[in-house]
Amino acid sequence: MKLHFAFLTLLVILISSRVGFAKVHVLKRGETLASVARSYYGEPVFGPRGTIFKIYQLNPAVKANPNLVEPGLELVLEDKVGETKKSAAKKVIPLNFDKKEEAPAPVFQPLEIKAPPVIETQKEEVPPQAEAPAAVAEKMEEIKKLEAPAPTPAPVLETEPAKVNAHSKAHFFIAPTYSQIQFTTTHDASGNNLNISSSSVFGAKLGWDQSWNESFSTLLTADYKQFKSNSTSSVTSATVVSSADLYRYDLALLNEIGLGSRVGFGLSSGQDLFVDTDATTLVPTTFTSSFIAPFLMADFLTGSWGDSSLRTLLKLSLQPAEAGAEHDVKKGTGLMLGLNYEQKIDASMGWSVGLSYETSDQARVGMKQKRDDYGFEIGFLF
Repeated sequence: MKLHFAFLTLLVILISSRVGFAKVHVLKRGETLASVARSYYGEPVFGPRGTIFKIYQLNPAVKANPNLVEPGLELVLEDKVGETKKSAAKKVIPLNFDKKEEAPAPVFQPLEIKAPPVIETQKEEVPPQAEAPAAVAEKMEEIKKLEAPAPTPAPVLETEPAKVNAHSKAHFFIAPTYSQIQFTTTHDASGNNLNISSSSVFGAKLGWDQSWNESFSTLLTADYKQFKSNSTSSVTSATVVSSADLYRYDLALLNEIGLGSRVGFGLSSGQDLFVDTDATTLVPTTFTSSFIAPFLMADFLTGSWGDSSLRTLLKLSLQPAEAGAEHDVKKGTGLMLGLNYEQKIDASMGWSVGLSYETSDQARVGMKQKRDDYGFEIGFLF
């Protein structure tokens, strides 16, 4: 009977020592598997009998995939209470009443040495655990990047290109023109002055402004004027009736210098008007002569207000001498100053108003001449 009771007692102790007690631990920010193993099971954490391998045994999914280690992970752990009961169970063994029943001692020995074979096979798994905190740190950095607000672009970037390059695209313009032309001529032989003024000079101006890139552009213009005059000669008091068709073509190569301004050079060709007189009768007449002249040009952005802009145009011409069939023309210089106001209607259309002043000292051989041209134009940009 005593032998039977002792056997039942030993069986209960074995069952209670094997079952133990389990709990769930939620991994907090900053915790690692090593810190949890040290907190629950003590030292040593790593090595052949490291306490971290007990966590691997209870949580095989973590062992297979270390990337799961992150805050919020639920770990199954054996409670410390279970460990206490296992040690208590070992102390109960000497309470057997029958000394002949010492067989239970060998029963406990296998239970304690079952873990080492598993530990020996898991030595190679230690390096992945060392990488787990680094993986957690990388994920925390990714979360911070996702939570950081995206930088908003500065609105000045959208308006800056328009200020730097006002001619950022090609456009065509057409404008009717009106001018007043005044000739002041002096005959070298007699010293007489001959003045002729236009009665009306109507015309038209066409242009094509093409920007090829951020720094280079071309400007092509065609200008036509119909000159009419019925002035009275200051020498003979005779009425001078004159009519002529004047035209000029300009091609300019321009380079951007910043702030919507540009400078360059070009070539002009066309037909111009000159005053002549008979040395005997001193009756003034007019004649036309073709020309080809190089020029320097500057186009400045004087002011800008929203969709409106004010531009200043300056051109200096070097007029070479021309040998004509009836009249020879001396070389001279010409200067033109223009002021244009431009207003955009929409992205592809606008209108402009311009004032200009042009002067030239080129004259027929044997005479001195000063020509003043005051012009006005109003047109459209496309």
